[in-house]
Amino acid sequence: MKFEIKEDGIVTIPITVNSKYIDYYKSLGQKVVQSSLDIEHFIKEIISNFLFQKNSNDPKFMKELFLDSSFCMFHTKIQILNRTLNHLNASTGKKRTKIQQLLSQVNKYRNMFAHGQISVKENLFYISYFEGEIKEKELTDEFWNSVEETLLEANELLNEFFIESFKLKAE
Repeated sequence: MKFEIKEDGIVTIPITVNSKYIDYYKSLGQKVVQSSLDIEHFIKEIISNFLFQKNSNDPKFMKELFLDSSFCMFHTKIQILNRTLNHLNASTGKKRTKIQQLLSQVNKYRNMFAHGQISVKENLFYISYFEGEIKEKELTDEFWNSVEETLLEANELLNEFFIESFKLKAE
């Protein structure tokens, strides 16, 4: 198997192995979607802790009724989380702004891989997706590093908010 490295550092892969790499990138995309589902679960737990534990006789039912329903999509949960954090003055403004940006990016990555299509052009791998219009993104190492960083940082901040939610609930 022969790889070609261009002057700009781009590695081209022979067409015979492209299908293996497409499968590999699809599996990475599935991991991105799974990570975003884990983050969504974390968001639901934070919202549930803030809103339903204190104000409901049956917090599990309230969570299932609202947060697990089909009308409460990931984007909606992000909005509810943001409003809840703002209302309770949880954390600093910078931290709240950061989590909003991160969760927006997580949502973008989730949609990209849940609904996008991976393809090969001139031995380079791309994902085509819709975001207001059809877009295409090359699947480079920098891109994957950015995805990983975003998912990890979002998870970290949500963990901090989750811990903070118990402190606020106790007050």
